[in-house]
Amino acid sequence: MFKSSNVYMKILDGKILAEKILNEIKASIIRAGRHPGLAVILVGNDAASEKYVKIKEKKANEVGINFHKYLLSAKTEEKNILEMIDFLNKDEETAGIIVQLPLPAKFDTDKIIASILPNKDVDGFHPENLKNLEQGKPAIVSPVSQAVMAALDESGEKLTNKKIIILANSEIFAQPIIYLLKGKGLSPDLVLAKENKWKEKIKTADAIITAIGQPKIIKKNLVKDGVVIIDIGTSFVHGQTVGDADMKSLKDKASFITPTPGGIGPLTVAFLLRNVLAMNK
Repeated sequence: MFKSSNVYMKILDGKILAEKILNEIKASIIRAGRHPGLAVILVGNDAASEKYVKIKEKKANEVGINFHKYLLSAKTEEKNILEMIDFLNKDEETAGIIVQLPLPAKFDTDKIIASILPNKDVDGFHPENLKNLEQGKPAIVSPVSQAVMAALDESGEKLTNKKIIILANSEIFAQPIIYLLKGKGLSPDLVLAKENKWKEKIKTADAIITAIGQPKIIKKNLVKDGVVIIDIGTSFVHGQTVGDADMKSLKDKASFITPTPGGIGPLTVAFLLRNVLAMNK
């Protein structure tokens, strides 16, 4: 925790929360005596995607989830991805399916995600899951959205009637978070990074959920005193993983922040595996 003359900044330890969830998953699998299967399709050789898949594989193995990785060249045809998903949809041993994003630009991401059975869509991106979530019906919820909500709970801040801004590159990514926040009676505003005046807009926010992948771009001059910052953004700078928020700069302004690495990332993996476990029941 950092102290300044104005603000105490609490830093979320996502690893501790994630470990608690992972231990619960492991205990449930031991009690059930069944090991659910998770299939991950990785297309191309994006370094960040490869890193994320390795982390998922490591944690899946730790809790007793059978992890199956399917590697495809970026030169593969789209029909090959769809055929693989069709096979996994029919496979009784596969509880959940992930197509690691982003896909190479030539592929139709929406079409590929929609080809996954909704009840195997462990990432919660299928149109049917999004629709059900919007309508308050049972749905598979995206792990990163669950991680955001858990982090906001940990902040201890009361955000009713407060200004919450989601800063993102696309509306699609933000939708599940918006639905969950509205379900809690909150009223988030979406600000896209392509907007010319997004920096001015976030200055009045009581809470900022940022996911634009621009290293350390959010500094103390862009936020108000006591702001809550949930940092989903990830960038790689000189071999180091950094978030959108500049923690050093913000130590005198933010009341709560999720670090990168060690914040939302571990929680997202834990909720992903909990989704797999739920699909196996």
